[in-house]
Amino acid sequence: MNIKRYSLLVVDDDAHLRTALSRWFTMRGFHVETAENGEEALERCASRRYDVITMDLVMPGIDGAETASRIRTMHPDVPIIMLSGYAGDAERLHEAGFLEVLQKPIRMLELEQKVRLAVTESILEIGNG
Repeated sequence: MNIKRYSLLVVDDDAHLRTALSRWFTMRGFHVETAENGEEALERCASRRYDVITMDLVMPGIDGAETASRIRTMHPDVPIIMLSGYAGDAERLHEAGFLEVLQKPIRMLELEQKVRLAVTESILEIGNG
């Protein structure tokens, strides 16, 4: 039986959080890649489509909202979950393409649940599309 490993892109300028998320999701069977800023995330998304993306809002250079908008032009259906300590403007962020807005500090089990739900819903939408 061949089990698909879902791909996750973790975008955050906090190296410790990137490492923690990468380890957490790798241990749970995901193929995880990381990017430390919006520019790097756009480069990665230009060469492949991820099953789900987690992204910080406040980063040097291109912020998370702008990065998500640009990713949407390449991959309109990829689920994007925002992680931020500054998530007060949830409506603007949803319009920019974020599926969910989760406050830092992150509760790992909650994030894992959101990521798994996003992947499942994305698969169902693609299958019904």
